[in-house]
Amino acid sequence: MTSTALATPVSTAARTSLSVSLPAWANNTPSAGPVSVSIEHDGSNITITGRREAGLDVFLGIPYAEPPTGPLRFARPQAKRYNSSVLATAAGPACMQPTEGVSLSTSEDCLTLNIMAPAGVRSRLPVIVWIHGGGFVRGSGAEALSPSFVSYGARTARPFIFVTLNYRLGAFGFAHDNAGLRDQKLALQWVRAHIHALGGDPAKVVAWGHSAGAASIGLLMLSRQKLFRGAILQSGAPGLVPVRPRHMVRRTVRRLARLAGCKRDEIACLRNLTADGVLDAAARLKALPEYARLAEWAPARDEIVPASPLAALRRVKIPFICGTTRDEGTFMLRSAMIAASGSSHASADHASMNGANASLLSAAEYLAAAWALPRDVISEVLAAYPDDPALGAPFGTGNETFGLPTQYKQVAAIITDGQWTSRRRALLGANRKAWGYVFAAGPPASASHPAYLGASHTDDMPYLFGGVNATVYGPEDLDLAQKMLNYWTNFAYHLDPNGADKRGEGNAALSTFWETYDEGRIMNLSAGGTWMEPDDARWDQVQVFRRPAVAKAIFNMLLTFSLLAALASLAAAAPLDLETRQSPPAYRYIHPIDAPELCITAVADETGAYEGTQLTVRRCVASADQRFRVNWPNTKVTFLAEPTLCIDSSGTPGKPGKKPKLKDGRAARLLPCPNVGNITAPTNGYWDRSDYVHLRLWGTDVCLDGTDGLVHQSECGGEDQEWAFDVVGTA
Repeated sequence: MTSTALATPVSTAARTSLSVSLPAWANNTPSAGPVSVSIEHDGSNITITGRREAGLDVFLGIPYAEPPTGPLRFARPQAKRYNSSVLATAAGPACMQPTEGVSLSTSEDCLTLNIMAPAGVRSRLPVIVWIHGGGFVRGSGAEALSPSFVSYGARTARPFIFVTLNYRLGAFGFAHDNAGLRDQKLALQWVRAHIHALGGDPAKVVAWGHSAGAASIGLLMLSRQKLFRGAILQSGAPGLVPVRPRHMVRRTVRRLARLAGCKRDEIACLRNLTADGVLDAAARLKALPEYARLAEWAPARDEIVPASPLAALRRVKIPFICGTTRDEGTFMLRSAMIAASGSSHASADHASMNGANASLLSAAEYLAAAWALPRDVISEVLAAYPDDPALGAPFGTGNETFGLPTQYKQVAAIITDGQWTSRRRALLGANRKAWGYVFAAGPPASASHPAYLGASHTDDMPYLFGGVNATVYGPEDLDLAQKMLNYWTNFAYHLDPNGADKRGEGNAALSTFWETYDEGRIMNLSAGGTWMEPDDARWDQVQVFRRPAVAKAIFNMLLTFSLLAALASLAAAAPLDLETRQSPPAYRYIHPIDAPELCITAVADETGAYEGTQLTVRRCVASADQRFRVNWPNTKVTFLAEPTLCIDSSGTPGKPGKKPKLKDGRAARLLPCPNVGNITAPTNGYWDRSDYVHLRLWGTDVCLDGTDGLVHQSECGGEDQEWAFDVVGTA
């Protein structure tokens, strides 16, 4: 199933609506003729041969990295070492991913890119690089191979080069070292190094992505290397899924390895499995309730991914467009409900949706309980998003319920604003050179796109990739498609959707001047026209998601809970007691207690609470030395703990009750600690053995790698120095 947090189309019907079927020339059928270019790589001239078809020079399946197989599985990508020539006449396979219900060729040897350019043009054109979405678990660059998109630029005297790419997905891409994100980075570096040979200007690269692809681009905007000069982020931004702490990645990999039969050396063992063996283990992992979360495989904290990317983006000067559809959450909720009912997307109808109705009835209350919000915040969220169909999503549909329970619109509104609207506003509001939009159109109601979806996730994509046609869509939609193409192409040329004419009078297709977000105004892209409007829809309601307590709770929920798992469990769930703030024990914890790797993400020492993750120190037990206070939503547990290995920079064992005095740049050492004893069990009796407790390291720019005891300053920040101690205790 596609990740609920970040979904691009997964169903056959959805893929068809996006017109992602490959054109004839992408399948190695006879063409107008070969075309070759020469690039210089590692001091050698390499000939790349593609094909010329329908006025386009097309180069497909160009490898940019060595096959990530064997010892390179899970490793950082290695730049491709070419022979003297590359045959680039057929799109390569997609990266490894689930293929149920989809006819798709996949392989680990998938790190390729595709390039489309106006035939014979070698004049330093702007370059648009597309990074696909799919929740970091599905998709391929070939899906966006649209001749009509590239031809639009040529027809309007603004030709450009279009590049798509594959990157590793799921466990292959995000179980270790953010390999999938590094794939994207290497592909962009390839473009900057070689695109001039194909007619592109390496100084005029714009990165464009949807959903997970947009979230990736937002993270790559933080790179010290200038990979691109502008960005277009559709239905995605940093923060769309939370940056995973390293300890959580390690925990997931350990469980994955155990499911695959690995007892030790998890990564090494997983490298010895077949690719299908890794996929099978990942599928079994996803079937476990505690791992059926929204973004199990997604970028994790490292030197290129900060703990708070939205905050870091405030310092970025790259111009960008960022927008969402009006009703993003309806697609996610529908996907979860249909999956819970046992139906597929292809056969989805009201009957299958109604099969999940019983599970939906308590969803709003359960989501509040799962987020572990305090009573006043729970009341505020539910007050902001009441069970009133006139206020729910799809928005603007009045009291219409589409034959579904009213809670459908309520929960869809919470998902839309909590996960998309609030993040779009936060990102746009942090940057001066940014343009925002909301897309409020979409296909006519049909079996594959019921009216209860509204303007949902992915509905904007056909307007840019040639999927809007007169057979299905009306003339207003055709006009909107031309306007969107015009805005996007202008941005590629001028880093401004209005083009060179800042008043917006230079192109007939451009009817509305698009203002930057300085004054908090966005472009409304509707079939009935385009206009600027204040970005204040549901302003008071959306503000609730910007409260720190709510934002933190949603962060934990996204990491821990799957909407599908939530819906599947609702019928049996006890209702939340708002007076006592008590929820059923299984929902009290950030992780269900059914495994010895329980993780706690909020711990207070005597100076206050901290968040973030960095290190794991093992072989520790607890004793009566350092005092920790664990803050749960409903209780405070105090116990005494001392690890067998103390952290100290002076060369002497740590003394009870003293803070480690680490100075910037100074190596930390692991030393034996005295007075080892047993942990005092928490009062609620829910502890298990080998649990993780996180303690912040005092200091500013020093952190310790628990595997070798070395300081790595480049990976440290004042807010991310948290140690994860293995403690041993009994309930």
